[in-house]
Amino acid sequence: MSDAIPQDVPDRTAVRCLPDGHPVFAGHFPTQPIVPGALLLDMVLCHAAHRLSVSPTDLRIEQAKFLRPVSPGEAIDLTLQAPGDSALHRFNIRVGDVSVASGALSVRDLGSTGAPT
Repeated sequence: MSDAIPQDVPDRTAVRCLPDGHPVFAGHFPTQPIVPGALLLDMVLCHAAHRLSVSPTDLRIEQAKFLRPVSPGEAIDLTLQAPGDSALHRFNIRVGDVSVASGALSVRDLGSTGAPT
Protein backbone atom coordinates (compact mmCIF):
# COMPACT_ATOMS: atom_id res chain seq x y z
CA MET A 1 0.00 0.00 0.00
CA SER A 2 1.44 3.39 -0.89
CA ASP A 3 0.98 6.43 1.31
CA ALA A 4 1.22 10.15 0.64
CA ILE A 5 0.50 12.32 3.68
CA PRO A 6 -1.00 15.70 2.81
CA GLN A 7 0.07 18.29 5.39
CA ASP A 8 -2.31 21.09 4.39
CA VAL A 9 -5.65 19.37 5.08
CA PRO A 10 -6.00 18.50 8.78
CA ASP A 11 -8.85 15.98 8.48
CA ARG A 12 -7.40 14.08 5.52
CA THR A 13 -5.42 10.90 5.81
CA ALA A 14 -2.81 9.40 3.60
CA VAL A 15 -3.95 8.56 0.11
CA ARG A 16 -3.79 4.78 -0.22
CA CYS A 17 -3.53 2.63 -3.27
CA LEU A 18 -3.64 -1.17 -3.45
CA PRO A 19 -1.69 -2.41 -6.47
CA ASP A 20 -3.15 -4.99 -8.82
CA GLY A 21 -0.95 -7.79 -7.45
CA HIS A 22 -1.93 -7.29 -3.79
CA PRO A 23 -2.86 -10.64 -2.14
CA VAL A 24 -6.29 -9.37 -1.04
CA PHE A 25 -7.47 -9.56 -4.65
CA ALA A 26 -6.64 -13.25 -5.09
CA GLY A 27 -9.78 -14.35 -3.26
CA HIS A 28 -11.92 -11.27 -3.63
CA PHE A 29 -13.28 -11.92 -7.05
CA PRO A 30 -10.27 -13.10 -9.09
CA THR A 31 -12.01 -12.39 -12.42
CA GLN A 32 -13.11 -8.88 -11.36
CA PRO A 33 -11.07 -7.82 -8.32
CA ILE A 34 -12.34 -5.14 -5.91
CA VAL A 35 -11.11 -3.85 -2.58
CA PRO A 36 -13.12 -5.62 0.17
CA GLY A 37 -15.43 -3.34 2.15
CA ALA A 38 -13.98 -4.75 5.37
CA LEU A 39 -10.54 -3.52 4.30
CA LEU A 40 -11.90 -0.05 3.58
CA LEU A 41 -13.47 0.05 7.05
CA ASP A 42 -10.21 -1.18 8.60
CA MET A 43 -8.46 1.78 6.94
CA VAL A 44 -11.06 4.09 8.49
CA LEU A 45 -10.56 2.58 11.97
CA CYS A 46 -6.75 2.72 11.75
CA HIS A 47 -6.77 6.33 10.59
CA ALA A 48 -9.32 7.41 13.20
CA ALA A 49 -7.42 5.62 15.98
CA HIS A 50 -4.23 7.42 14.98
CA ARG A 51 -5.95 10.81 14.70
CA LEU A 52 -7.86 10.42 17.99
CA SER A 53 -4.99 8.77 19.93
CA VAL A 54 -7.03 5.70 20.86
CA SER A 55 -6.86 2.02 20.05
CA PRO A 56 -8.86 0.82 17.04
CA THR A 57 -10.69 -1.46 19.49
CA ASP A 58 -12.03 1.67 21.20
CA LEU A 59 -13.85 2.67 18.03
CA ARG A 60 -17.14 1.46 16.64
CA ILE A 61 -18.47 1.81 13.11
CA GLU A 62 -22.02 3.04 13.66
CA GLN A 63 -23.01 3.13 10.02
CA ALA A 64 -21.39 2.53 6.66
CA LYS A 65 -22.64 2.80 3.13
CA PHE A 66 -20.77 1.48 0.12
CA LEU A 67 -21.61 3.47 -2.99
CA ARG A 68 -19.40 1.83 -5.61
CA PRO A 69 -16.58 -0.74 -5.77
CA VAL A 70 -12.92 0.29 -5.55
CA SER A 71 -10.69 -1.36 -8.14
CA PRO A 72 -6.99 -2.26 -7.86
CA GLY A 73 -4.72 0.73 -8.42
CA GLU A 74 -7.33 3.38 -7.56
CA ALA A 75 -6.11 6.01 -5.10
CA ILE A 76 -8.33 6.08 -2.01
CA ASP A 77 -8.66 9.41 -0.18
CA LEU A 78 -10.17 9.18 3.31
CA THR A 79 -11.51 12.15 5.26
CA LEU A 80 -12.59 12.12 8.90
CA GLN A 81 -14.68 14.96 10.29
CA ALA A 82 -14.85 15.82 13.96
CA PRO A 83 -18.27 15.49 15.57
CA GLY A 84 -20.60 18.45 15.42
CA ASP A 85 -23.74 18.26 17.52
CA SER A 86 -23.48 14.48 17.92
CA ALA A 87 -20.71 12.25 19.21
CA LEU A 88 -20.26 10.67 15.79
CA HIS A 89 -17.21 11.21 13.62
CA ARG A 90 -18.19 11.18 9.94
CA PHE A 91 -15.96 9.61 7.32
CA ASN A 92 -15.93 9.70 3.55
CA ILE A 93 -13.83 7.62 1.17
CA ARG A 94 -13.34 9.03 -2.31
CA VAL A 95 -11.67 7.95 -5.50
CA GLY A 96 -10.96 11.18 -7.32
CA ASP A 97 -14.12 13.26 -7.10
CA VAL A 98 -16.39 10.26 -6.55
CA SER A 99 -17.54 9.17 -3.10
CA VAL A 100 -17.23 5.37 -2.84
CA ALA A 101 -18.12 4.88 0.84
CA SER A 102 -19.26 6.97 3.78
CA GLY A 103 -20.43 6.53 7.32
CA ALA A 104 -19.95 7.37 10.97
CA LEU A 105 -18.03 6.02 13.92
CA SER A 106 -18.01 6.61 17.65
CA VAL A 107 -15.37 6.42 20.35
CA ARG A 108 -16.04 4.21 23.36
CA ASP A 109 -16.10 6.19 26.60
CA LEU A 110 -12.88 5.32 28.42
CA GLY A 111 -13.64 7.27 31.58
CA SER A 112 -10.87 8.85 33.63
CA THR A 113 -8.88 5.64 34.07
CA GLY A 114 -8.57 4.79 30.41
CA ALA A 115 -10.54 1.59 30.98
CA PRO A 116 -13.69 0.91 28.98
CA THR A 117 -16.91 1.91 30.74
